[in-house]
Amino acid sequence: MAPTVNFTSSPATPSTGQSVTFTATTSGGAGPFTFSWNYGDGSPDDNGSLAAHTYAAPGSFMVSLTTKDANGASMVTTLFVSVAENRPPVFSNQLGFQAVSVGQSLTFTVGASDPEGDSVSIVAHNLPTGANFDSITGEFAWTPSSVETGNYSITFTAMDGGTPPMEASQTIIIQVKPGPGQICLTCYRTLGLPLDDGVVASLGFLGLISALVATVYVGMRSRGESDLADSVTNYVSSERARGDSLPGQGQFVEWMEDASS
Repeated sequence: MAPTVNFTSSPATPSTGQSVTFTATTSGGAGPFTFSWNYGDGSPDDNGSLAAHTYAAPGSFMVSLTTKDANGASMVTTLFVSVAENRPPVFSNQLGFQAVSVGQSLTFTVGASDPEGDSVSIVAHNLPTGANFDSITGEFAWTPSSVETGNYSITFTAMDGGTPPMEASQTIIIQVKPGPGQICLTCYRTLGLPLDDGVVASLGFLGLISALVATVYVGMRSRGESDLADSVTNYVSSERARGDSLPGQGQFVEWMEDASS
């Protein structure tokens, strides 16, 4: 009498590049038994009651197992395996825009998982100087200094272990705000805001231009120069008329001093 044979596959719904394990069980017949696996995708047959196979393409495949006992009696058992296309990882959080002030600590965690359950690795691109990112835990930490005001673009890429590997990316903007008595003109320009009279007026409304003017005024008065307000207004207008962009916060005092000469 031919043996009775059954087999199972795991995982039940694999994806391309993921290993599928097949396990056969027998009852009846006369041992020992021989097993021959056909995976339905044109690959060579395998032997043994326990086998593993990786499908390179998605689709539905009929897996057949031919089992023979010691007396030559045989039985063919079949099972359909549905293989899905490998999908990219999915981020568990969308971080978007982040803001931090000079001297303060910014921390957050970047997380991602794979729809097929594969392992996921995350890497960071364009990290600012002094910033740290742990690719294992996904933890980001940064305490910007006073010379690092402005906007920073950082891209996080998550990659799975499938075949072929799939990846997903997200880009965030971190704005480092100036500390007391500082101003960050590059914060506005990098975000796409034109540094025209309207922006300057808005900054003045926020009380930021007044702090800058006071700083420049002290330096210019020490050199015996006057008419600070006219110098600021005239130079901003002339630079804007020529199409030149204004400098960043760290260069502003030197820029104004050059304008007055």
